[in-house]
Amino acid sequence: MTVAQADMTGAKLREVNFSGFKLASAKMSKADLTSANLSAANLCDADLSGADLTLASLAQADLTRANLAGAVLTRANMCGAILNGAILTSSGVVDAAMRDVTMA
Repeated sequence: MTVAQADMTGAKLREVNFSGFKLASAKMSKADLTSANLSAANLCDADLSGADLTLASLAQADLTRANLAGAVLTRANMCGAILNGAILTSSGVVDAAMRDVTMA
């Protein structure tokens, strides 16, 4: 499903299932994505700055050039995620699973 360029700034999206969705350039800054399933989602150029991604699954997600500045990634599953050019400044990456992550 495509939700590209959608504006979900500050939205309450706890436990939402966006697995495999096309969310390129989506605006999700300060969104509550606690326990959300974003596995294999296309989040290229998405704005996730300040978002709460605690316990979220970002496994195999494409986060190329995504803005994750200030995002909370506590215990998030980021295994196999693509983070080429992603902004992770001041992100809270605590106990996150990050095996096989691609970063350039």
